[in-house]
Amino acid sequence: MEDIILRLVVKTVRLTNCTVYTPWDTADSLVFSDRVIQVGGGLRGDAEVDLHGALVVPGFVDAHAHVRSTAFKLATVDLQGKSREDVVGYPRRASPTMNGWVYARGWDESLWGGGDYLTPDEIGSESPVLAVRVDGHMGVLNRRGIALARSIGVEVTGSGLVRESELVKLESKITESFDPSGWMEMAQEYCLEKGVTAVCDIGQPANVEYYLRKPPIMRVVFSPIGLTRRGWRTGE
Repeated sequence: MEDIILRLVVKTVRLTNCTVYTPWDTADSLVFSDRVIQVGGGLRGDAEVDLHGALVVPGFVDAHAHVRSTAFKLATVDLQGKSREDVVGYPRRASPTMNGWVYARGWDESLWGGGDYLTPDEIGSESPVLAVRVDGHMGVLNRRGIALARSIGVEVTGSGLVRESELVKLESKITESFDPSGWMEMAQEYCLEKGVTAVCDIGQPANVEYYLRKPPIMRVVFSPIGLTRRGWRTGE
């Protein structure tokens, strides 16, 4: 509630005690509302924030982004750079978000010293789990996942590994009903958190439908590829 009241009362904010970088120069203050009003100078704001020497830069513009892919990654369990103990723990605690599966990606046994792959019993869970290695060429399944994968004709080794084309087949099945709608806004929030304030979304035509239903919370320019595939032409 306090945050809502603050937004209603405060129309402009002045940042002070900082180094503001622009494409042309630097300054020690900035005044903004919904856009930058002044860099440097003596204009006051409704509120003033002392940044204690922090760096301020313009928002980044990503000219080639895949927002749907970012949404998909946020919906997966990220195992990249994690220890073996963390990798084993994450799928056990995760909730299924992909067609009833826990889909995890990014583990790398070369970081663990011993070099052994994960085993089905290590990633035991009541839900089926697929944990894909960092290179994307193979994954390991827990016992529930092995049974389900084999039931749809996916070839799984005795140690619970699924590789290459068989992995692609299983991933396609797991993700076929993935609805990114709830994750697309989270993907935009993630971009904003990292300082990316505008993107050109090189996405699927379905992304256009999403943006038409729910206007983006950041500036999104959609690529001509997606528009023409949808049948749009210049002037429409």
